[in-house]
Amino acid sequence: MPENPLTDRVQQLIQDKISTVLQLEILLHLYQTRPRFVPLTEMVRPLAIDPAPLNEQLSDLQRRGLLVGQTTPEVAFAYLTTDPDQDEAVRELAEAYQTYRVSVINLIYPPKSDKIRTFANAFRLRKDEKEPPQ
Repeated sequence: MPENPLTDRVQQLIQDKISTVLQLEILLHLYQTRPRFVPLTEMVRPLAIDPAPLNEQLSDLQRRGLLVGQTTPEVAFAYLTTDPDQDEAVRELAEAYQTYRVSVINLIYPPKSDKIRTFANAFRLRKDEKEPPQ
């Protein structure tokens, strides 16, 4: 099996802070427009999504420390960080998503067969774990 092309920093960022592909695309969209605050109404079209789930995802990313929000004059969000390590991780993620899109998505949503295999292995007995005599 080929080695994972994603850096440890990118893998950690995804595991710690991104739970959906929509969140990833929101983050990368705002990363590209930084440091400008983008109104919610301007994000609907390029991301091709309804405002209700978009707002939930934006709020979640804000709670995770990836975005900053404002409410005046209208609801808007921006990618702003003072953490250079996080900024570098997001830059690497943007590059990785361009080149290794499937690897990035598989890290967010592992293939079902991997989940099933992991679940099944949890119930597998090793040879040295024989049941005690009854």
